Amino acid sequence: MFLHGCSHLRPGFEEMYSLAQERGIRYIRGRVSGCKELPGGDIIVRAENTLVQKIFSDRFDMVSLSTGMRPCLDVDHLANVLGIDRAPDGFFASREWFRLPHDSTREGILVAGCAMGMKPIRNCIVDGSAVAARVGALLHARATADATAGTT
Repeated sequence: MFLHGCSHLRPGFEEMYSLAQERGIRYIRGRVSGCKELPGGDIIVRAENTLVQKIFSDRFDMVSLSTGMRPCLDVDHLANVLGIDRAPDGFFASREWFRLPHDSTREGILVAGCAMGMKPIRNCIVDGSAVAARVGALLHARATADATAGTT
């Protein structure tokens, strides 16, 4: 896997990075300049290893090209409308990553998935489920409080 650096990775990615390495994935800090498919299906990748500043070619059995992820273009406007802060990477900030990972910096506004930064789909689904459960619990508590207040 070619990458420009790992400083942008969010919580949980370091574990994924280590697990991938244990399973044989090679990480190379560099830039790909070309790919060519061979008759047997393998792919020759030409790249620059930016760590040692050396151009090289190597054979791979699979190549997946993807771009990095950045916040949507109107994220400033949305953050201003909602009254929430953004993290240094430009995505929405959570109030307290470890204890309240889905709470934005404004009470009552929850964030999940890629609104908080680059994440695998699995983590986005977990985030969405966690936020839905929080909202359900808050609505239930409000309905219970309203019902109790109406009977007194």
